[in-house]
Amino acid sequence: MTVIGALFLLASLLAGFWVNQHATFALIFTWSKTTLALCLIAYGLSASVLPVWLLLAPRDYLVTFLKIGVVVLLA
Repeated sequence: MTVIGALFLLASLLAGFWVNQHATFALIFTWSKTTLALCLIAYGLSASVLPVWLLLAPRDYLVTFLKIGVVVLLA
């Protein structure tokens, strides 16, 4: 599962560059300040009621690989 998660993480990083430069997809992900604020409020609400193991553990585990990769590339 770690390999699959790391591959999906790498794929999402690479896809982000493509989405940013694509005319249609860039418009879909360009949100107003109000929409971003409402999404942040919704995330804060869900983060306050969900248990830590459900919200943070999978994300932090995969982000560790991203951080290690960045340090290795910078070194």
